[in-house]
Amino acid sequence: MAELFVERQVTAAADRTFSVLCDIDGAPAYQPAIVRVEMLTPGLFGVGTRWRETRRAMGSHATVELVVTAFEPGQMYRVEAMMGRTRYITDVRVKPLDAATCAASFAVRAEAPTLLGRLAARLMMPAMKRAMRDDLATVAKAAERK
Repeated sequence: MAELFVERQVTAAADRTFSVLCDIDGAPAYQPAIVRVEMLTPGLFGVGTRWRETRRAMGSHATVELVVTAFEPGQMYRVEAMMGRTRYITDVRVKPLDAATCAASFAVRAEAPTLLGRLAARLMMPAMKRAMRDDLATVAKAAERK
């Protein structure tokens, strides 16, 4: 199993930052790496929310379907996606530091059934870590702007 963790301090209240992280449909407006989002389920964000996301990745576009499998309002949600035969599980968390700042984080683990899949997931982790740092930076800018 391959794992990574990235965290960033955000100069915005935790609830504001969490709201930005949950605004999947609006992400292309502030996330340059996201080309398109197609919501597959109607209604409020929570367990069962599904969407298809197309991102710029390593010089091309990659589309993946994601689903929320855990949700604690204002604190965290878990997203799962399959890429090939590898399951990627991402915990998105926001932790208040004080009334006006918080820490936002992504913790990702990749579960692959084969040795080749596990090796491929490990090789992808450095690029994923850079992308997640960039994502957190743009989330921070969006949260701090409003």
